[in-house]
Amino acid sequence: MHDREQAFSLKSFFVPLTTKKAVHIIVIVGFIVFGNMLFNAFVWDDKIFILYNPDVHHINFLQLFEQNNFNKATYYRPLVATYFAFLYSIFGSSTFFYHLLQVLIHAGVTFCVFLLYKKFLPQSIAFVLALIFLVHPINVESVSYIASVGNILFVAFGLLAILLVLNKRITLKIGFIVCLLLLVALLIKETTVLFVLALLVLVVIFKRQKIRDFAISVAGSIFLYLFFRFFIGKVFFDKTGLMPIPIMDLSLGERILQMPKIVFYYLKTFFFPKTLLIDQQWIVTKITIADFYLPLFIDSVFFICLLLIGFYIYKEKGNLLKIYLFFVIWFLSGLLFHLQIIPLDMTVADRWFYFTLIGLLGIIGVILHLAIANFSKNHKYIFYTAVVIVICSLALRTVIRNTNWQNAIVLYSHDLHVGGDNYDIHNNLGDELMKINQPNLAKKHFQKSVELAPNQSINWSNLGVVYALEGDTSTAKKYLLKAIENNSSFYPAYEKYGFILLKDKNFIEAVDFLRITIEKFPNKSIIYIFLAEAEYRLGNKNEALQAAYKATQLDPSEYNLGIYDALKLNLSID
Repeated sequence: MHDREQAFSLKSFFVPLTTKKAVHIIVIVGFIVFGNMLFNAFVWDDKIFILYNPDVHHINFLQLFEQNNFNKATYYRPLVATYFAFLYSIFGSSTFFYHLLQVLIHAGVTFCVFLLYKKFLPQSIAFVLALIFLVHPINVESVSYIASVGNILFVAFGLLAILLVLNKRITLKIGFIVCLLLLVALLIKETTVLFVLALLVLVVIFKRQKIRDFAISVAGSIFLYLFFRFFIGKVFFDKTGLMPIPIMDLSLGERILQMPKIVFYYLKTFFFPKTLLIDQQWIVTKITIADFYLPLFIDSVFFICLLLIGFYIYKEKGNLLKIYLFFVIWFLSGLLFHLQIIPLDMTVADRWFYFTLIGLLGIIGVILHLAIANFSKNHKYIFYTAVVIVICSLALRTVIRNTNWQNAIVLYSHDLHVGGDNYDIHNNLGDELMKINQPNLAKKHFQKSVELAPNQSINWSNLGVVYALEGDTSTAKKYLLKAIENNSSFYPAYEKYGFILLKDKNFIEAVDFLRITIEKFPNKSIIYIFLAEAEYRLGNKNEALQAAYKATQLDPSEYNLGIYDALKLNLSID
């Protein structure tokens, strides 16, 4: 019995580390670390993209590839829409299965990351790096946030393409599969262009003779993506109608001012992930020591260190230089893509570091490989002890952060308390409080949101709704008109304003306003129903019938058909 106990040790569990054993450990650790978020609710944009989005409540492939919440303005992500449509058709609004699948996908990505590192580095280092990637708190937003699943899916398919090129001789068949993988990744998220660059660097550094075959694969995937986007989806690169975002309102010069602090944010969050927040809309308005010079200094020191390490490898360990360059370019490309050269919808976001983290950990892996080669046995023991402590600390921080995501009110309240005032989170928290019938508390958050961002529309609109509920329709209408003034394409304010006009029995004004609204939003059935009621109240039966008929054509719901039938039979629609 004693001998049998001695035969098993922690070391024997990990050594030898087989591929099968690595998969088991990654999955087990993944569920230990992310298991406490499996029963979390829909939060943030989960509700917009899934819970309240009829486009994914049934499977209609043509509709999923055409314009919808996933495919508009600069975005074209039909496969994410398809993913949610399939899940909703099977599991409905049960979040457990969405979370479960997301953890499994993250574990799968981690295994691919392990295989990638293993191709260039000793297996033990590759596994340590993969575990850090698996449990790092900066990845909580990618894994615990259901609407962010596209972020890990595009990395999954991109990594499969990378591994295929690394492990196989590039033939016509392999080129076709790479083309298909890149196409799928592009239809998930446009950031896949980073994998196109990573593959280009990989081929140039390690398989230069096959660059022509690679170029054909890439060109094929991009051509097919553009075909789907422009000819099937009819989604062009148009920012009209997007909500105004602070970072988007800045000129290129002003956005360059943000870059040192943005880089510093990602480095700080990687090395010391104490403060984790969603929806970061901060901007640097003037050059100060805290917001510009200190981040610039720390960033400069970091990049100078990368350069010096590169020179050292070039002089002393030339065989590692190509690997080091590959991961440095991977890291820098991911960082550069999110530095607001092209303005994004937030200043920084933890989920945007998911791809970039692979490059940074690869750099660290090369450095560790150099260092460990000179370690004595005692040094290695100390090193691996430190690694265990680091991984456990990161895992614990991830477990704690997962608790913040349990529901929207907890998440918003926590991030406001820790991160300070944020106009968008105040507005979102107010919206959640309205849903649980706490308008007085909601009103305070809407007012704070308006104070912080008076150029927005949604916060003015929500504040207007609160005043309408209080019976102050005069103030409500004023705030709704302010929302429309800030963004003439913000539809909800039009709908709410039209409803208040009907409620106040301002039928003449309602007809005029609703007809203007229909010119801007010709496919909103509820506006036609409002117009039908206003015309009916004014005695315009034919006009009311025409409006109700149009509503049934746009949306043949039971309610719309009931209104139309009542008008057709000359019945009251009270």
